[in-house]
Order: sequence, then C-alpha cells, then structure tokens
Amino acid sequence: MGRFFAGVKLPVAMEEKLVELERLLQPHVPVKRWYGIEQFHITTNFLGELDAAGLAAAIRCLEQVVPGQPPFHLTLKGIGAFPDARVIWCGVGGETDRLASLQNQLRQGFRPLGAERYAKPAFVPHITLARTGDLRSFRADCVDAEPLLQGAGWTVDRICLFESVMHPAGARYPVVHEVLLGSFLHEATGL
Repeated sequence: MGRFFAGVKLPVAMEEKLVELERLLQPHVPVKRWYGIEQFHITTNFLGELDAAGLAAAIRCLEQVVPGQPPFHLTLKGIGAFPDARVIWCGVGGETDRLASLQNQLRQGFRPLGAERYAKPAFVPHITLARTGDLRSFRADCVDAEPLLQGAGWTVDRICLFESVMHPAGARYPVVHEVLLGSFLHEATGL
C-alpha cells in the first residue's frame, strides 16, 4: 500500500525559478520546511492509500482520460498561502481552465477508488513552496514575485501518477506512471 496522487511534473527551468522565488521569500517567512526541486509539482487529484488493485485502476483511469486531451500552456503566477494548511504556494496561470477540466474528468474517473473524500470544494492549482507553523505574519505582497516569474511558462504534455514517500528530509514524490496528453488526438489525425 502506498499514497498516490495525479498531477503535473514541472520542467527543470520552472523548478529553478521556484528555488529563486524561495530565496526571495526566505527573509520574510518563518518556515518549518522549504520544498526543493525533487518536491515541486501541481496536484490535480489526491487518491490516498491504494493497494495493487487500486493502483492498477488509477493507471487505467489516467490512460482512458488523459490521451484525449490536448497539451496546454501554464505559467508561474504570484504567491499566496493557505492559512489553515499552513502552506505557502506559487500560483499557476495560463490555460488553467483546461487544467481544471482535466482535473474534473479525472475526479469523476477516480470516484470508484474513494478519491472523492479528498476532493476540495474548488480546485486551486498551485505549487507548494513551504510549510510553516505560523502564517499570521505572512503577507503575499512581502515580495514582488512578478519580475522573477514573468515569462515563466511551459507546455504541459503529460499527467503523472506520483507516490508520496515519507523521508526524514520531507516527502519525496517519485513518478510511478505517466500518460501523454493528446496521444489519442495524434492517432485520430495521423499526426
């Protein structure tokens, strides 16, 4: 049994931008733990604990839903926080409507696995930067992130299934399966 989630793996150039953003934020934020390059991702759907049969069903769902969706463009956009979760994040811009549509389709497909119990009322795409004990002193405008993040975008061409593996230095998220966006579309058009 392991803990799994579906999401977007970031390209190295975006991960490097996020590390720079963390350096800008460090003097302004009391943080317990900063995330690193091996931890950055965008979660679309958290699945929780899955046994081997559940994992196989999750992979089948990804392989049914993802190939029918075309690739789309996302950008890094601003910073914010979820005070209840004590999380500081980098926002996501670009074709977020396409990401939200894909997230919703996966949500429906993952429903038989019991993933609905983890679904939030609204999908807020973000990349976790840090976990902190106290966000009362944090202000999202403490750093002007826009000059650093301007032009920081990429084409999302795959959705990954990650495993959440506990580690003394913080959780690690190895990719256990990935499915290319648009592969059904290429087959249908002969591209």
